[in-house]
Amino acid sequence: MTLNFLARGWPALRPQWRALLLAYSLALAGCAVPNPDFKPDRSHHTSEGFQNLPGGKDKPGFDAFLKWQWDRWGSELPLQYSERVPRVPLQPAQLEERKLGWQMTWLGHASVHLQVDGLQILIDPVLSGRASPFESMGPKAHTPSPLPLQKLPRVDLVLISHNHYDHLDERTVRALAAQAGGPPTFIVPLGVDRYLRDWGVTSVVSMDWLDTRTFKLPLREASSLTLEMIPAHHWSRRTIWDTNKTLWGGFRLQTQEMNLVYTGDTGYSTIYKSMAKKWPPIDWLLVPVGCYEPRWFMGAQHVDPAEAQQIASDLGAKNAMGVHWGVFRLCDEPVEQPLEDLRKVQAALPAQATRIQMWAIGESRALTSVADKK
Repeated sequence: MTLNFLARGWPALRPQWRALLLAYSLALAGCAVPNPDFKPDRSHHTSEGFQNLPGGKDKPGFDAFLKWQWDRWGSELPLQYSERVPRVPLQPAQLEERKLGWQMTWLGHASVHLQVDGLQILIDPVLSGRASPFESMGPKAHTPSPLPLQKLPRVDLVLISHNHYDHLDERTVRALAAQAGGPPTFIVPLGVDRYLRDWGVTSVVSMDWLDTRTFKLPLREASSLTLEMIPAHHWSRRTIWDTNKTLWGGFRLQTQEMNLVYTGDTGYSTIYKSMAKKWPPIDWLLVPVGCYEPRWFMGAQHVDPAEAQQIASDLGAKNAMGVHWGVFRLCDEPVEQPLEDLRKVQAALPAQATRIQMWAIGESRALTSVADKK
């Protein structure tokens, strides 16, 4: 298929696409690099990188990516209306005050601020305005972050789910690492620590799936937060040379009062039904609901709203919030489309089903372990 595509389309390709294809071909011709984190007794490890667990669809290959890009080039994407994405004002000082309990703020896309009994946590913070290695090109934020980089609160932990540019942003990481009082601790999947160390960040902890860490809670001395890295059905790549060389995943955060799960980017998989049997009841679930079109290409790597609702059901979550939408147009659907598509899915749900909530960017709430029926 690739040869047919090139014979038909090479003359019409833009110069940057020709350069990409040439570089990709050279990369394929290069020698495989051994996985320094390889453990042969772990089924998601390979000698050269990592792979998904059984239970989900296989990701389409590079031929499929070329077809998707060819189809996009020859057609108009649906119009988007980013002004329909709800937003509320956020005063960065709101995030500074340390208080008892759980407080959560959605910062747009997959970026979330959590405070757990005084412990300040950021999840997948991308606050620089582009999901790109470049400051002036690449996917831009169609709805601006409510938290400018220069007004970041003092943070204790930063959780990074994988190395894609809409989850791991070098500019944001460098700003956090330069905070007065010392850098936060960055928690990353295996291999992602190498990027941060290249950027001069030394306070990095890498974790494998099902690894756990415990952190003290500043305002509850007798209690602690348990952090577990959990499997996801996804993939990793930051350059054309490092596909699946680093691990991807999500996080589970638990105290005596609360159990919260962030899936990270994922396609639908039966792993969630398996995980639900091992975990205590989930009070809050953060699940992606955006970047799902076209389904024939995205279905193996990103859930759509219906599959996100299915994950909420599989996990038996009492409350759920949709993330990974509203900011960057990385797939074919408009940034606001998940609002309407999720509404249609939920109209057919039984009355007792947990419905994924769609917060406004900048919205903060105190979390409780009692299901929110609003």
